[in-house]
Amino acid sequence: MTYMTVKFERDVVIIEPRNRRIDSAFATQFRADVVELKGKGFAKMVLNLA
Repeated sequence: MTYMTVKFERDVVIIEPRNRRIDSAFATQFRADVVELKGKGFAKMVLNLA
């Protein structure tokens, strides 16, 4: 499974693919959105963090 690194720049959420686990806090808080990061998943995550 590919994990993602979540960065915040102003009001934009930038997501970078990584081969290592992301921070446990993000993994717990945003697990569902990060794991399903495809098309709608990205939009859903941005909306949830907005």
